[in-house]
Amino acid sequence: MSKLCVISANVNDDADYEYLTENAVHNTLQPYWKWAEEAGVDVTFTQEYDRQGFGLQLLVFASFECDQDRKDFQVNHLNQFPHKKMHNSGQKYYFE
Repeated sequence: MSKLCVISANVNDDADYEYLTENAVHNTLQPYWKWAEEAGVDVTFTQEYDRQGFGLQLLVFASFECDQDRKDFQVNHLNQFPHKKMHNSGQKYYFE
């Protein structure tokens, strides 16, 4: 199994912001799920939190059955990983 960190960002640990973080993760991963479906690639995304001083670091990993699928994923998405900062486009939150 091959693993790739797709999001590594400091996030607010206040429960009032949790829904913003979850929405941003969902919006960021949406094009990757679509790519995997179209390419016939089996990918699993897992989310972890790591305590960083007074805050939290969000880590989202993509796990692939084979190393070639991970490489294809990286090439198709121009090695843009990991996303490090949450942004608001006016309509939705996402990680950039």
